[in-house]
Amino acid sequence: MINRKTVSAFAAFILCSLLVLSCQLGVNDPVRLIPIIEPYISVQPQSFSYDTNTYTAPPELEVKVWEWRREDGNISYQWYTFSDIEDYCENGGTPITGATAAAYTPSGMENADGNIYFYYVIVTNNFIDGTDRTEASIQSTLSMISFYNANTSAPFPVITRHPVNAEYTIGRAASISSFEARAESNEVTIATGPTRGSISYQWYSNEVFSSVDGTLIDGADKPSYMPELSSLKRGENYFYVEITNTVRVSQTVTRDRTITALPIIVNMLPGEKAEAPRIAIQPKDQMIFSGGTAVPLVVEGVSLDNGEITYQWYEASAAGDERILGASGFEVVPVTGTIITGATNGAYTPPVTAGKKFYYANVINTNEDVIGDTTAILRSKIATVNVTASGSMTANATITLSDPRVMANRFQFIRGYGGMDTAWANFPVTTAADTELMYNQEWGLGYNINRIMIVPQGTASKKFTSIDDTIDELLDAHRPDFVNNVIVTNRNGGYVLASPWTPPAMWKTNNSINAGGHLIHAYYKSFAKYLRDFAQTMYYRGAPIYVISISNEPNYAGGYDGCEWTPEQMRDFWIEQGRFTEGVRGWGGGRSIPTVLTMNGESANTPAINFATLADPQARAAVDLYARHVYGEQTTTLWSSPFADWREDSPWRTECWMTEHNINSATPTSYPNDHTWNYVWRFMNDVDLVIRLNYENAFVWWASKRFYSMIGDGQYGTTESEILPRGAGLSHYAKYSNETTRFNFTMTGTDRSGTALGNLNMPSSHSSVPKVNNSDFSLDNPSAKITAYVSQDGNELSLVMFTPTNIRGEGGFDIGVIEIKMPPDFEIGSAHGIKTVQRDVYFEGYPVTVSADRKSAFVDLGRSQILSVKFIRK
Repeated sequence: MINRKTVSAFAAFILCSLLVLSCQLGVNDPVRLIPIIEPYISVQPQSFSYDTNTYTAPPELEVKVWEWRREDGNISYQWYTFSDIEDYCENGGTPITGATAAAYTPSGMENADGNIYFYYVIVTNNFIDGTDRTEASIQSTLSMISFYNANTSAPFPVITRHPVNAEYTIGRAASISSFEARAESNEVTIATGPTRGSISYQWYSNEVFSSVDGTLIDGADKPSYMPELSSLKRGENYFYVEITNTVRVSQTVTRDRTITALPIIVNMLPGEKAEAPRIAIQPKDQMIFSGGTAVPLVVEGVSLDNGEITYQWYEASAAGDERILGASGFEVVPVTGTIITGATNGAYTPPVTAGKKFYYANVINTNEDVIGDTTAILRSKIATVNVTASGSMTANATITLSDPRVMANRFQFIRGYGGMDTAWANFPVTTAADTELMYNQEWGLGYNINRIMIVPQGTASKKFTSIDDTIDELLDAHRPDFVNNVIVTNRNGGYVLASPWTPPAMWKTNNSINAGGHLIHAYYKSFAKYLRDFAQTMYYRGAPIYVISISNEPNYAGGYDGCEWTPEQMRDFWIEQGRFTEGVRGWGGGRSIPTVLTMNGESANTPAINFATLADPQARAAVDLYARHVYGEQTTTLWSSPFADWREDSPWRTECWMTEHNINSATPTSYPNDHTWNYVWRFMNDVDLVIRLNYENAFVWWASKRFYSMIGDGQYGTTESEILPRGAGLSHYAKYSNETTRFNFTMTGTDRSGTALGNLNMPSSHSSVPKVNNSDFSLDNPSAKITAYVSQDGNELSLVMFTPTNIRGEGGFDIGVIEIKMPPDFEIGSAHGIKTVQRDVYFEGYPVTVSADRKSAFVDLGRSQILSVKFIRK
């Protein structure tokens, strides 16, 4: 007799064992564990409700196992039955003699009003590896066959989805998921004609594994229910849901029937150590004018494992960890702190002392309900308290920021910026230290999107084996930090996009990993599993990803790894395979997500290849994100489709990322120019194209470590891992507009010489060449570029500004002193600026002058400069 609890625990034990062992081995350990593959049931047995007056024969119950290969093991089936839910809770099920196939037709059912019969099947993988034999089993959902008399009673609800058990670990960041049940009502014929009942739900908690005598949960009357983490005790927690079908027979008469879904167990396991807390409210910088008073710095921590939160404030030595150039390259000098005696609350009021002081709080989570360390500490953001004088400057130009609360003033959401960890053997190795330098949000460049390659394994002469082997080959051959770079990106709150260049060769029409062939239709399902396996394998290795694409440049046949797709083939792939990542946990933005997102093919130029997918509702429902590369048709956008729109209030709003572009000088004799200061402007104009002119949601460069990219690779005059001008330029955007919404402003006045600025956002054919935001795109466009951004909570406003020249350092505009006027109801609490003016000065702190009424600020934007400013609400 097999109990549901036993099967669930066994499956969880197998998974946990794999995760623990893989951590012990390490991601680069040559010894690999052959996983025991648990079968995945893609089609569950159905439930049925029959009218006793029309019932003729029992239904056939059937399960289907998704994409099973002979080398994964031998599949076996055993069907079970039980008398009622309580019988199941106490005893499990009784195996049905001879019911050992994927399909089973019940026998012996009595056709009587109120009778219910229960069935499920256990699917087992009998795995043989050499002399060892092991098993991995999974239990199907429950099939319930019920009977009612349409003349006198209501049908039982037909449960189409039972809630399932869950397991979380105390001492890890437990993000509790909702439990969900779903049911339908049969159509019933009454005196007034056919009708369907209405389904209602009520959730209960219980002290034992049972579906009776529970405690009703107030307000839990929806199909799904998510308990508060604080309500879950260590060990097993029990819940069940009653589902009622109510049929209205007349204005005054109703009939109803209630059934209970299978109860569930939420098992809270003791963890190895207390979990680091989450900081819900960070202390804010303060700017105090001379003679003013300080307001409290406030921090609020949240325990993720039901621990107790306490605080300790410190005075810091600097505004944050600092990056310095040492003898062996860039080194990080950690900030130090001096404890403030008695400052142990969530709020601390700093003294008012002339100049800048820095403060932070240690947020301490104490959890006695763990095996090891009972405390975990997370340092808050370091807040700068700047006691200074207000001021003003004589401005020749004025920027008036629009009210970002008004929808008409808002443009697109900005997900972020980054580059690619290019895994080809002829590209430089990106180390974990390189990734830290680029993705660290405090002392690094602040990028947050890392694109990685799903490199092909298998050629015409070598068959594809597994994704695990593919990653191992990559780690052993030339990319030892491939997995670690994902881990570093995730630790810094970033997003990882995984892009395949080609399926394995034997699945393609040209039997090659090179471009020039299509994916054979018969292998659509195999390729969906291939991508799913990659996402799952990265999760098992502790490096979950955010989104996975189905193809790099499906509309370009290059002379290297690639696969061609027509728009219709991509559409059909999504229709047939659906959201193939369903249930594979991902990571992005510093948090776990329940399912890795999906992305359509990343177009080589025109994003119009996505229109076929967008136009089909079924295909569209399976795709989360779109992408394009700005080679060729640079200003053609996804938004020309009637099925997509960048506007926040659009029902078709879909994120579109620009996930690759490369601008270099094309010849070895000219390559040394690509990392020089004057060549940064072609790159900056490229970012402006994507963000301002194309309304796209992300800018991701080609190889992030290259002589023409963000950090040097030691070639053509660059130093290994040094920050290049293009890296510094992109950092302005990343530090000041990641996870924001771009919004509008107006600008009037002259440049420093007194010449009118010209019309904003107009092509040169409509006016004299505007000195700011000319909408005629070219990489060498000399007009100044200015964009404004608002944080998601509305408390931070930022501007990114630059004044390009040509590659000889000629042209461009000296804009001069700009007064920046705040929107209505926004008073400046603090202001920050960074200015980059030459190759070797990247993050020169820029002092922003703020008016006494805190409604305006003043900056000076000269020729050939990048200047970014941020204002935090008072």
